[in-house]
Amino acid sequence: METIETYVAAIQAAAQARYDALKYTIPAPKYSFNTGKRFYKVMENRPYSGGSSVHCFVEIATGDIYKPASWNTPAKGVRSNLQATDRPLLCGDYYR
Repeated sequence: METIETYVAAIQAAAQARYDALKYTIPAPKYSFNTGKRFYKVMENRPYSGGSSVHCFVEIATGDIYKPASWNTPAKGVRSNLQATDRPLLCGDYYR
């Protein structure tokens, strides 16, 4: 069973691979998560600008993955699950 830690590590690796492939000179975003009552909030932190945004929400009980609707709210409709084989929401591919 995949955990939130391994999912965040996979997002980080995908972002780094994309930045390396495109030969960007700025550093890749760093990903982390916060634990809430019902959801993990996966954060994208950009070291080059000091900004941050919500990458996705992961429901703690089920592992369902949601796009963010706002800073504190997931959008309606499950995008995927931590156990899915298609590895959703890696490096911004929200619209699979």
